[in-house]
Amino acid sequence: MKGMITVGSVVVFTTYFARVSGWVMGLLETVPNIKKSIESLRSVKEVLYSSDKGMAGGSIAIPTLNGRFELKDIHYTYPHAHEPSLSRINLTIEPGTTIGLMGPSGSGKTTLINVLLGFLTPQVGKCLIDGNPLEKLDLRSFRSRIGVVPQETRLFSGTILENITYGITEISIEEVMRALADAHLLEFVQSLSKGVHTPIGDGGVDLSGGQKQRLGIARAFVRNPSVLFMDEPTSSLDIESQFHVKEAMLHLMKGRTAIVASHALSVIRHVDTIVVMENGVIAQCGTHTELHEGDNFYASARRRVMA
Repeated sequence: MKGMITVGSVVVFTTYFARVSGWVMGLLETVPNIKKSIESLRSVKEVLYSSDKGMAGGSIAIPTLNGRFELKDIHYTYPHAHEPSLSRINLTIEPGTTIGLMGPSGSGKTTLINVLLGFLTPQVGKCLIDGNPLEKLDLRSFRSRIGVVPQETRLFSGTILENITYGITEISIEEVMRALADAHLLEFVQSLSKGVHTPIGDGGVDLSGGQKQRLGIARAFVRNPSVLFMDEPTSSLDIESQFHVKEAMLHLMKGRTAIVASHALSVIRHVDTIVVMENGVIAQCGTHTELHEGDNFYASARRRVMA
């Protein structure tokens, strides 16, 4: 009858409306991540388009790495950015000491770590490694002696053993087991029917966030690095996982030059020197005792946790 809607028309309309609504909601959920993704893409682009300095003629190979870093008046601005990500950075890290980087998101912590790793070249200033200009070092030689624990450990399809030891030609199963114990993951691995030979899916889909991060720490342990970099390794974990990862991190940091960026006060309070960054500059620098009171980011974060 004219003017009436059939049941079929209602079903079709409802189905289309649900699909369109799903697309719109998906778009709205994606928008907040666009700005963060753009900054990440800028960092990736910087690495992809950088020259292979490690193969450059006249580069300095380092047979040993003592772990002394000197940053002298470092300035760095990402391409197309209006404001510098790092400005007037002066910092000396002595061998065997631990440094904790704290500050709000976007304060320059990750950028500073990428400069120290040689992924980013500052437009102004010098970065010296054991007295050598970083830009003159054989970066492959340098990076072979450091360990990196990122915010999210990247795992590939293969066994636990393969994920821990990739890139290492000779290593004993005893060394792997020791690394798992140091990373507080041995009990879990031994509970699996195939132990270290247990296969895991691409990205570690079969593991929890905490287990993946501890596998990343075990990777660092088996390489026995002279210098350790950790960038927010507990930021995406629940409270229980944070505790286990924190214990593994503190164990890994012992006796090494370690630079860790983290909001976890339970980790930062144990480092030798806390560096508070704000808007790309070093706002405060000191020990837990020196900074835990007063008007600074570290003290404010500590008060919020204790409240």
